[in-house]
Parts: sequence; structure tokens; C-alpha cells
Amino acid sequence: MTVDTQSRESKTAEERAPAFPTGDEVIARVGATSRAQSLRDQMPVQGLREYWYPALLASEVGRRKPASRKMLGEIVVFFRGRNGNIAAVADACPHRGAALSRGDTHFDGTISCPYHGWTFDETGELLAALGDGPDARVAGLKSSRARVYPTHVLKGVVFVWMGAAEPSPAEEDIPPEFFTEDSLVMWSATEWPTNWRPSMENYMDSHVFYVHRNSLRILGLPARFLSSALKLGTGKINTKVINGRALALDAPNAFMGLATTASLAKAKVQAPPQHVFQRLDGAKWPATRSRLWLSMLIEYLNPPKAKPPLETNEEWKAGMHLPGWISTDNSAFMYRRMVVPIDAEHSRIVYFHTRYPKSALKRIWGVVIFHLWRNWSYNYNFSGQDGHAVEGLYYDTPENLSGSDAYPMAWRRMVVTWGRDFLRPRS
Repeated sequence: MTVDTQSRESKTAEERAPAFPTGDEVIARVGATSRAQSLRDQMPVQGLREYWYPALLASEVGRRKPASRKMLGEIVVFFRGRNGNIAAVADACPHRGAALSRGDTHFDGTISCPYHGWTFDETGELLAALGDGPDARVAGLKSSRARVYPTHVLKGVVFVWMGAAEPSPAEEDIPPEFFTEDSLVMWSATEWPTNWRPSMENYMDSHVFYVHRNSLRILGLPARFLSSALKLGTGKINTKVINGRALALDAPNAFMGLATTASLAKAKVQAPPQHVFQRLDGAKWPATRSRLWLSMLIEYLNPPKAKPPLETNEEWKAGMHLPGWISTDNSAFMYRRMVVPIDAEHSRIVYFHTRYPKSALKRIWGVVIFHLWRNWSYNYNFSGQDGHAVEGLYYDTPENLSGSDAYPMAWRRMVVTWGRDFLRPRS
């Protein structure tokens, strides 16, 4: 694909924004399905490269043994530099391709290849070839350098720059809580056996009530929130792009706090609908009213209250953010899910829960409630159902889109329109 990067980058974000369609327009235009499939085919199979990605926890990198992660089809090796900082290099030794991830740290701030003892520092320079002896001429040569990946450690999380260009400011790719002292950021990670693209696109479409119908989060929804979930497939969803990096709902009545809980908390309480499907001989869904009455009971016992959003930065408040963030502001805590491509068929799903405790006791409580409840209920019970749904997806087959696909289709367009991989010249 040929991209006119010069003409794109010569325009300001304000000048480019009107060309970006709303969610409704993506579906309403004639031929939207074929265009959406064209956008899908343009998205890089192994992920957007010119971005910062969370790789692992700094505590996982030992002083004598390196740690490694496969990301965007490449294996990256992490080890401790001379000042204790986290360094990252490509796994393949530039000598004969041996895996540096199987090597050792014999000398502080270095990593040695397990085959011939080529020893590199955190800048990628070859300091010695142990197998060749101290007079080895290859040491110090530019051609002997290992590829280095820039790293950034925030809140104990190691972020790595996967691009070929100079790193962008970390604040553009990493949520604001990682740069504040008073935030408590908790981490959990798993893997899904599917490509990163469907792992992202299952956000904000009509799957929510069906796929998650037996999750504890859905079963525990008050009536007005459940009503919103049941209408998600037919409701009007418009989107907006923020700073060329985030895709948000352009509506005040977003589902489950994606914008604010205030509007739903003020909404009139009524029993959630039990839809009738005439082409199924009048069958109803949900099949029984038991879960609907349960939501009314929960509404009565614990009615939702209008709470201010936790995140005030519009770009990071809720929605999707390049290269693979999904965010929901729950008022009590900030929920984020980051999709890190591993290869063409696997994705690493990294979860972050953020709170702003006002005391040491509340900080301890935040850690306890995360490990005893929220990590499982949000990340594995609820989000795990997403993983199960997209695991068996034949992603590259022809599609037949409907209005409920507006949000994920707008995400595709944003990736291709605003992704740095498409804006920056590529060799």
C-alpha cells in the first residue's frame, strides 16, 4: 500500500478531523462492508510498530538471568544495565543467531550469548567475545552491535518501543496514571490464541449482553444499566477521534460508564425489556424474566449513584486508544485492557486497574480487593468470555456488517488513518 505521508503530516489534526466519519456514517455509506474489509486488510497483521508497549514487570528481570517476551513477531530480551536500569535487545545474537534469552549475565550490566560468549552492554555494543579471547577484533565494531529497543519503566512496568523511528513521547502512548505519584496501578496478564485485530474489535458492539450474559458483572447490573446493555446493538453510536490517538463515544448516554454514570443514574427506573423475535415464532430473549427481575432487585437494594469520573483527561477517559488500549472509567477505579500482539495468531492481554487511595489503609484495601475479586471478575470471568468468543473467529473471511458494528469499524478506519505506521515514511 502506498501512503501519501507528506500530505497527511502537512495538515493539522483540526484540518484532518472532518474527514473522519462518525460511527453511523461508516455503516450508512454505500459499500461500507467492502471498505471496512479493505481497512481490515490494510491493518498490519502483527501490530502497529511505532508505539510503546507494556512488556513485563521490572521485578521479572533478574540480575543474573535475562527475561524475554515475544512481541509483534520478535523476541525481545530484557536484562539489567550497569545502573540497574532495564535494557532490551533483540534475541538473535548478531554473530550466528544464537538466542540471547538463553544467555547469562556474567558481568554486571551485560548479557552474554550462550554459544560463543559474545558479551553486550545495554547500548548493544559488543564488549568482548569470550570464546575468541581478549584480542578478538570483532569487539567494538559497528557491525557486531546488537539491536537495542528503548525502554521506559513506570510503576514497575517495563514499556518497550518497538518501532524503527525515534521514540515518540511516552505520554502519547501510556495512560496518565503511570506518570503520577499518588496512583496505585495493579497488573495482570494472560494470552489469547488469536490475532490482535479481533482482540481489539470485540469492544462496544452487540456482543456485550449475549457473550457476557452469565458473567457476574452482567448478572449484578442494576436495571437501568442492564436496559442500556440490552439496547447496545440497536442504539445510536457515534464516535469521535481525540488528538489522532483515541476513539471515544460521541454521546452523553454511553453504556456502563464509558462516558459518565451521571446520565444513567438520573434515568427513569423501569424493568429491562424482554425482546420478542417474530422470525423465531415469537420467542423471547432473555428467555425468562428472572434475570430482569434480579436487576430490579439490585436496583432497589443498591441504586446507582451519580459519581464523577475518575479520569479527567478526555483522551484517556474511556474508549480505544492506539496502539491497543481499551479503557472504562468505573469511577471507583480505572479499568484498562492492553492488547499486545505476540505474533499473527496470538495476543498478550495485559490488564491494569488503577485507584487513587487517600491513605495507606485504602491502598492496602485496593490491593486486597483487586487480588481477591476484581482481577478474577473483570479480567478472567468477564474479559475471558471475550477471549473465548474471538478465539474461534475466522477473521479474514467476508463480512456482512450491521449498524451494531459501527464502533469497531470506526476503529479500523482510525488505525489506518491515524496510526504512526501509516503516517511515518517506511523503508
